[in-house]
Amino acid sequence: MDYKLSSIKITGHPGDGGWAQIHEFRPEESMKLKNRGHLFAVFATKTFEEGVDRVFQGRELLTRLHEEYFGENTKTAFNALKDAVNKVASEFKNLWGNVEISASSIVGDVVYTAASGGAKTFIFRQGMLATILESKKDGFVCASGFPQKEDILILATEKFNQVVAKGSLQAALEKKELDAIQEMIAATIHTGDQSGDLGVVLISFSHEKKNFIKNLKVFKKNNRNEKNQETQAKLKSGNIFSKFIKKLPERKIYIREEIGEKEKEHKRKLAVSIGIILLILLIISIFFGIEQKNKNEERARYQEILSQAQHEYDEAIEIYTLNPQRARELINESRLKIEKLEQEKIKDEEFEKLKGGLESSVEKILGEYNLAAELFLDLTLLTDRFKGDIITSFDENLYILDKTSKKIVSIAIATKRSEVVSGPSQIENPKNLTAYANKVYLSETEGIFEIGEKKIKKVDKDWGDDYLIYAYAGNIYLLDKEKNEILRFAGSQDSFSAKKSWLTPGSELDFSNIISWTIDGSVWLISGGGKIERFSLGNKINFNVSGLYPELVSAKAIYSNEELKYLYILDPEKRRVVVLTKEGEYKAQYYSEEIGNALIFQFQRKIKR
Repeated sequence: MDYKLSSIKITGHPGDGGWAQIHEFRPEESMKLKNRGHLFAVFATKTFEEGVDRVFQGRELLTRLHEEYFGENTKTAFNALKDAVNKVASEFKNLWGNVEISASSIVGDVVYTAASGGAKTFIFRQGMLATILESKKDGFVCASGFPQKEDILILATEKFNQVVAKGSLQAALEKKELDAIQEMIAATIHTGDQSGDLGVVLISFSHEKKNFIKNLKVFKKNNRNEKNQETQAKLKSGNIFSKFIKKLPERKIYIREEIGEKEKEHKRKLAVSIGIILLILLIISIFFGIEQKNKNEERARYQEILSQAQHEYDEAIEIYTLNPQRARELINESRLKIEKLEQEKIKDEEFEKLKGGLESSVEKILGEYNLAAELFLDLTLLTDRFKGDIITSFDENLYILDKTSKKIVSIAIATKRSEVVSGPSQIENPKNLTAYANKVYLSETEGIFEIGEKKIKKVDKDWGDDYLIYAYAGNIYLLDKEKNEILRFAGSQDSFSAKKSWLTPGSELDFSNIISWTIDGSVWLISGGGKIERFSLGNKINFNVSGLYPELVSAKAIYSNEELKYLYILDPEKRRVVVLTKEGEYKAQYYSEEIGNALIFQFQRKIKR
């Protein structure tokens, strides 16, 4: 889709603070416009030399940018812009010191952007202002995407971001009229000093009204002898019929005063036969014509989606080393489109080729691994019919509770040595299990007990019946799902203090759907629907998952500790373990058929299981 582009350009007053210039160029040659598009660029430097013509300096930089971007025809527009900005910024850095460049090329319905030296790129869409690119002084970044109607793209120098507050910029952009936006921004800029290296260009996208004529064919009037190729193809079946008629034997007709009934009957049958043959050939011609028409319409329908998916895949491969997160997003977007087309059972060579390319990039770009699970230890050899319901760990030991047989088993991870820690003689009505400093704590109907050679009651029960427990840093934490609170029992030698609410007073929370939690300094909760919540010092911290596909819609357990860099989430429904950074960014996911049967899990860094 072609857009009508409007722009405003603002620069500060050149001076000791440096200078900035803005450039816009739209090629007149149709082929160059098609391949390289409409170019906008803002560049600035803090270098200010008395007696040196800044216009000449800017023209010198601009000439090099033009040579690099428009001069090389073998590269894609994305690669040409990326290489041009990076190369020109490096060249002029040796002359002027740091050079900021923010450039964008609008090629058809795709926007390519690149920035270096501290320059930034923003997008204003549907009332929201978002940062696309944020370069460092010695860095370089690039991206691409599809614009939408009423988008405003902003290319800006670092000084612009220092002078114009983000809130003020958003308020100006909400006006949507470029003249009003220019007036508000200019008023803010020119009230400050040392704004010489300030530059910004705002580009508005709107629909351009055009009359499109699809599949235009020209015929000469009143000339039946000239046929285009398509018409000849449709009449091919008719030509076959003509040849068939010529092969029919010639029959001589004799005129008499009276024609016998037998000859009349024969003539009638011949006419009927010819009519039937004509009808059959007509039906066949119509059938093949309709089939071809449907194929053409079907391909036209999915071709645009397939082209977008191919573009996203190609760009992901190109930028993977520069921006892995963006590459993963592009691969997922491409894969969603291909999966949608696959459901429609289309048959297309380009489709199959792209599908194969996506499958081959799963591990490298998406971090998806298919593994065969290995048996670590069979506990039924230790105690008959043992079935793990709850697993916990501390240091180099795992502790597993079987509620049915009322047994707790310990496993030394390094040696796989296992033993029964406690049995039915101590365990009556087990609910939850946790461990710390090689002490095992079991919650039952009457409270929390330390289990070992003796069963010692540590905390009297004073909470609801639906809860989870966790031992951390010598303390015991209890999540009460019924009262929506987290209690802390501070440890002191061989005893624990009275309960104390850990959450900040006044917190309105719902823990009814929480199925698992872990503590690494922060408290991490996960619901059966895959929602993850984070708390620190009693307060809820904003946490969002990004870059994960498919999204978490189910989960059984979450685990981490202070030694691990990542969060690990068990998702049996999708037969996977998902790995996230503690900021919510997707890292990897491991698939295995055996995970579909898992109810509990524990991650150990040293054996990585």
